[in-house]
Amino acid sequence: MKDNLVYDIGMHNGDDTAYYLSLGYHVVSVEASPDLVEKAARKFKGAIDGNRLTILNKGMDATEGYFDFYLNKTDSVWNSFNKELGARGGKGFDVICIQAVTLASVIEEFGCPYYLKIDIEGYDIFCLDSLLKTREKPEYISVELSQVEIIERLKELGYTKFKIIEQWSFLNLELPMSKKYRMQIRHQKFMYSMNFMTRMARKLFGKAIRGWYEKQYLPREQDRRPFGSSGSFGESLPGEWMSEEEAVKVFSFYVANGKELTGRDQYEFWADIHAKK
Repeated sequence: MKDNLVYDIGMHNGDDTAYYLSLGYHVVSVEASPDLVEKAARKFKGAIDGNRLTILNKGMDATEGYFDFYLNKTDSVWNSFNKELGARGGKGFDVICIQAVTLASVIEEFGCPYYLKIDIEGYDIFCLDSLLKTREKPEYISVELSQVEIIERLKELGYTKFKIIEQWSFLNLELPMSKKYRMQIRHQKFMYSMNFMTRMARKLFGKAIRGWYEKQYLPREQDRRPFGSSGSFGESLPGEWMSEEEAVKVFSFYVANGKELTGRDQYEFWADIHAKK
């Protein structure tokens, strides 16, 4: 394992890559969308020229080859090899042919990273399956948590401690619920309530009330990560590490109760799971 190496699998707009570079790491970033890779090549020219960043314009899959890749016209964050995911949003999509590689082959070429971030719309589990074939495993890993099988596979890979970080606020999810997360829920209920008096309060004092709520649970402005990024990792994360059994309970609880907790009819669970050995 290379202690100074981080992988950004699913680079997207480069927010995470920029953060890892700012911490002094060498970074290997993988992104299937050619337009995003072109933008990142310009943005990170200095890091690339200084041999601190390698960007691979490839997709990640269970097998290597060339496959149809769906470029979402609503939001590039939904670009995917999976047509159903790539077609979300209602504005259509373009289809291009992209080379796919396995995570194991990337690790064989560049070495095992200290931290591995995976966020590739529906194909995250394939990266974990590929990681089963590697001799070394990263010290820390994070994956977008969409199914309980992600937690099970991480355990199979030898990871024993977990944190689930909600991606709207970067707060940790746990049971019992943290004070900060309870405050965030109160904020969301205020924002989405259809109660007449609440709607009037939003109209008259919404900005001030929103600011007050956010001060109760969000970090200081200079410590916040860009919306849509994966945020911090490792020991910098909030909360206590959980066992695999605890992580499954937490995931199941928030998925089952999210709409009731937040008061949002269109609630969508969105969190990363972080793991260490």
